[in-house]
Amino acid sequence: NNGFRKNPYLIFNNNPEDITILWQTKSISESIITISNNNNLIDSVNVSQKTDDHLFSYNFRAENGQKYIYKVVAGEESFSGNFNSCPKNSAENLDFYVYGDTRSYPENHNEVAKAICNDFKQNPNNQTFIISTGDLVKHGNYEKDWDNQFFDGKYKFIVKMLASLPYISAQGNHERNGDIFRKYFPYNRGSKHWSFDYGP
Repeated sequence: NNGFRKNPYLIFNNNPEDITILWQTKSISESIITISNNNNLIDSVNVSQKTDDHLFSYNFRAENGQKYIYKVVAGEESFSGNFNSCPKNSAENLDFYVYGDTRSYPENHNEVAKAICNDFKQNPNNQTFIISTGDLVKHGNYEKDWDNQFFDGKYKFIVKMLASLPYISAQGNHERNGDIFRKYFPYNRGSKHWSFDYGP
């Protein structure tokens, strides 16, 4: 199987209207992504890998208060997900999720993700975003920890959560020098809307 090494997941890029969808394949250097809204196709593009280890990213400007469905095709494998854009300016309430320190314990993380997925399934307006306090993996300088802990495809609820909620994370001390963290979470530090302190 030459499909996904890391299933599609979401982050904000520049501001809350800009969603970035990222994924990594095992060997494929091109993928196809489609985006739709209310059964209307908005975009369908071929995307080339951004890195030599087959990491992809696609940036999308979302209209406020909308639900979007996306599909990524990598070779013979495909993955579908959906997300809500940021609420309309007239919204008076906003719920979101905050947690952290998932390192070394992907089984426990999967249980947390299950609770989050169940919550926004029962309360669709809660499908907003996640803030993580960091320490995503045991040793952030080791690719194997990212493959086997945070992004391991066998943890189905983590996969679903990451594909449904933009993930905003601080860099914890377990992310070490942060090179791999910044590769998988390439937040725009120069944005006037968002600021992330990566630490020393």
